[in-house]
Amino acid sequence: MKIFCLITLLFLSSQSVEGLRCFTCNGASSNEECNLKGRIVQCQPNEGSCQNEVRLSEGKYYTITKRCKQTEACSNNQEQNDKPAWEPTQCYPQFTMNSVCRCCCSKNECNARAMPCDKAPKCPAPVQPLNGQVTCSNMNFGNSTCTYECEQGYTLVGSSEITCMENGFGLKWASETPRCERKTCGASVPRSPPNGKVTCSNSNRVGSSCTFTCDRGYEVVGSSRVVCNRDQSWSNNVPLCNRVTCDSSLTIFLTNGEVSCAEFNFYSSQCSYKCNQGFNLVGSSTSTCQADGSWTAGKPECQKITCDIAKTTSSIANGEALCSDSNDYASVCTYTCTRGFIRVGEESITCQEDGTWSGNAAECIPVNCDQTAPVVENGNVLCSNGNIFESSCLFTCNEGYLMLNPGNMVCQDNSRWTKSAPSCQQIVCTPRQNDIDNGIVECSDNNVFGSLCTYLCNPGFEMQGLPTMSCGVNGWSNPPPFCQQLTCPTTQTGPTSGRVECTMENKAFSDCKYICGDGTDRWELHGSNSTSCQYDTVTQSFEWSADPPCCARQCPPYAQVDLFLVLDSSSSVGKENWNKTVFFMKDIIDNFVISPNDMLVAAVRYNKVIDTDSEIKIGRYTDLKSTTDAIVNLPYDGSGTLTGNALYYVLQNMLTAPGNRPDVQDLVLVVTDGISKDDVATPATMLRATGTNVVALGIVNQKGSLKEEDIIDIADDPEKTVLLDTGFEGLSTELVEVILKQVCGNPCERENQYSGLAF
Repeated sequence: MKIFCLITLLFLSSQSVEGLRCFTCNGASSNEECNLKGRIVQCQPNEGSCQNEVRLSEGKYYTITKRCKQTEACSNNQEQNDKPAWEPTQCYPQFTMNSVCRCCCSKNECNARAMPCDKAPKCPAPVQPLNGQVTCSNMNFGNSTCTYECEQGYTLVGSSEITCMENGFGLKWASETPRCERKTCGASVPRSPPNGKVTCSNSNRVGSSCTFTCDRGYEVVGSSRVVCNRDQSWSNNVPLCNRVTCDSSLTIFLTNGEVSCAEFNFYSSQCSYKCNQGFNLVGSSTSTCQADGSWTAGKPECQKITCDIAKTTSSIANGEALCSDSNDYASVCTYTCTRGFIRVGEESITCQEDGTWSGNAAECIPVNCDQTAPVVENGNVLCSNGNIFESSCLFTCNEGYLMLNPGNMVCQDNSRWTKSAPSCQQIVCTPRQNDIDNGIVECSDNNVFGSLCTYLCNPGFEMQGLPTMSCGVNGWSNPPPFCQQLTCPTTQTGPTSGRVECTMENKAFSDCKYICGDGTDRWELHGSNSTSCQYDTVTQSFEWSADPPCCARQCPPYAQVDLFLVLDSSSSVGKENWNKTVFFMKDIIDNFVISPNDMLVAAVRYNKVIDTDSEIKIGRYTDLKSTTDAIVNLPYDGSGTLTGNALYYVLQNMLTAPGNRPDVQDLVLVVTDGISKDDVATPATMLRATGTNVVALGIVNQKGSLKEEDIIDIADDPEKTVLLDTGFEGLSTELVEVILKQVCGNPCERENQYSGLAF
């Protein structure tokens, strides 16, 4: 028992906390609309009831409002339902005019029905139709059936019976209330006939009378009045409005003419009358059909046109007249003259529509061509009989003139010559020789007959063709010549590592300019920097004024050379002079760019043996500082002088070393101060045979002696041999310049250096 009480308290407590849930809406037109479009809300704690308020105004405006309501206030409202009002009660069960009913309930969503407090639910009160009546089996209670009927002369539109049924939210009539409408003949008044109208006393209702009238020019065919009978049918069919017609004979066939009517013989139709050519219209040209069925005018006639007959029979002197149709309209009278005479006046006249001829009769007079015989300029004419009929004229032209339109002229019987007079036109040769490309032309008399034209070519051009031409009867005597430009034997090409720019290729008087490399002072040009294609009086042809130069990089500092230094370090040199030697080598190398693309240096010192330990191999150093540092740090030691042996070592080892570049010039600089104890000439010859450039520097030393023949044998060229008789003190700046010239040499001999360089 305690458990049940606890559960009951928990349930009441839970309901009190959550609050009552009610359907809510405001002024919905039906209970279904309220429940579907309204909301279910949680009521306030003090609102313990759901209230529905149903209103009916004027017997047809139904509204329903649902809300949460305090329980006591809701009960007070509900108690008013049975209180008196303008009807027996405020909540009038029949709902026939004005009524307001309020109903309360206290369970969740208990106000789903329209009147939840109604122990006997009802449909809205049935509405009595205008001009009819309703009878219900059980008023507006559930399952009650209401039957509708209309007064006499009215018909029921809609279901004749409706039933009050439950639809889930309350009671509702199964269908809409029907209505009573007045009986009619058809859906509307009779239609107006085309070209007419209808007037009805009471539209299309039973007993209404309709009268038909037609527009002007139209008449009623059929009954002009119909009545709507009780059986809802019209007393007669709708009549027609047919168009008024006139006599049809005026609309057909007009003798020697034609008739055209707008609308045959119907009212307002207008007929137009027109006569054929040669006939005149007698009567009105138009007639119109009137509303009374008569025409405004009678049918006209067409009468034949004729002209004065006198001109058809008259004859003319030296001729005759021929007429096509006597003096009738369109007859043409043609006048002809006897041969040797010419007509004066119209060739023919015509009989016109107004009954007059188009002109007067013609006359025939003797034939004469132009008053005088033709005259031709720059020529002569001879006629057989002046300008009289059948006279023949012969024409000739003066010399140098050409006859245009040649042939004799004969005077004909039509007063015209058989042809126009010829003309004598001066002979002109074409085209006119005004000029010649790259030359001049002089003509004695322009381009007319007898003119002689002489041609000359400008210097540097040679004439092709005859130098003169003359204008004759058949045109120019020969084609004009032309001037062909002379050329030097070949087209100039740019030197290695350079280019050439010519004004006119290899043509006469072309000027060519040579440019080395990129045109900067990093390049030097050996020879003339320009040449011209000029006339050579000796060869009597055009020749170039100078040979192409050669181009090379400016040396120093640029020399694409593998330089091999072969230095004598015998005891006769001494430490002090050795230092002078290596620093002299440094002074030489400092003038050049050292890199893999420019100069690379190798060095070896020798005496009676080759010092391979201190040897600087070619390609080991690729910049200036490392190269010169290695040179000045070469050690000094040894005795004896075997220069030939050193040359063999260069040939067999240094030139074949991996660092030696095969496409770069090899240059060997030998520096010695003593007499070689071995053969020098043989290895030197073999070394030069490889294409190696060999330069020898011999120094006369106080401690030793120098064999001049050995130094000369090394280079085998006085230009590449330097004998320094001032000793090591002579290793001066001036001597550096001498060695530089030996390294750089003639630019033409090193033009292939840097040949792959882009510029």
